[in-house]
Amino acid sequence: MNYRSEKYNFCTIFDSAYYAKGLALYYSLSKVCNFHLYIFTPDDSCITAIKHSNLKNVTVVHFKEIENQELLKIKAERNTGEYFWTIKASCIKYLFTKCKLEFVTYIDADSFFYSSPEPIFNEFDNKSVLIVPHNFSPKYGSEIKNGIYNAGFISFRNNKLGLLALDWWDQKCLEWCYSKKEDGKFGDQMYLNELSKFDGVHTLKHKGALANWNVQQYQFKEQNGSIIGVTKAKENFEVIFYHFHYLKFLSSFEVELGRKFLSEEVLNLFYKPYIKFLLELVPFKSQGVSAKKFSWKSPILYLKRKIERTYNIIPVSIFTNESDK
Repeated sequence: MNYRSEKYNFCTIFDSAYYAKGLALYYSLSKVCNFHLYIFTPDDSCITAIKHSNLKNVTVVHFKEIENQELLKIKAERNTGEYFWTIKASCIKYLFTKCKLEFVTYIDADSFFYSSPEPIFNEFDNKSVLIVPHNFSPKYGSEIKNGIYNAGFISFRNNKLGLLALDWWDQKCLEWCYSKKEDGKFGDQMYLNELSKFDGVHTLKHKGALANWNVQQYQFKEQNGSIIGVTKAKENFEVIFYHFHYLKFLSSFEVELGRKFLSEEVLNLFYKPYIKFLLELVPFKSQGVSAKKFSWKSPILYLKRKIERTYNIIPVSIFTNESDK
């Protein structure tokens, strides 16, 4: 499979708060593969901004195009994040029926590609569903209780087995999809534990799908314009994408990178260039800024996280000379 000629269909979901991250995803894809990106959004201002950006190989779909009475009822009962999780399968089904696509990959908007996804799809071969394990670092192995697989990257093929799995996941998410654990469920993610047992499902083996929960087990180096991961067994793999989960811009003119240990190597290779790029795309005030929460527990948590080296809140001034352009 030659990525220069093979076109990959990706879809993602975001609103104005994730506009810069969505743009970064688009530009990272444009450097590594031939693709089309379908963006689903509920936000008119987001649609306007995307159109003004004159992006090639992009189709924007307003939520109104997919929302029926059932989804509108659910929308009123779930928060924004929960609803975005709920409609992932519905978005993919829309692309199969409306756009007649044969193969679609959903990816979270806060992901960024460093090399072609070709190895992922070569490994997928002719299977019907591709799921990606969290591949937790040993120190975070206990988090498997929240799901073996990451719902931030999942592929479906428009065939009998693919549709069977997609319809099942869709129905489960419509029935229950909340940001809490209950009766073996958690968001749209825990359902993937069971979906992995369906016929035609392939679990990714390539280690190049990274996030803050699995980078601790590797060392990294730059080589010929690529970022190479090195396992403890000294096996090399090319980094394909990084999921910048939990990255938040705070009203205190700081950036929070999540609550996992991140080495200086990871900060310098992944986080610092990514945040700098986000700030080049749109000003700080347009990054979906969140209030910095404070409670009586904050000093205790601060000390605990400092000791564990998981206090990943960094001043924006590190990435730009102006804290608020």
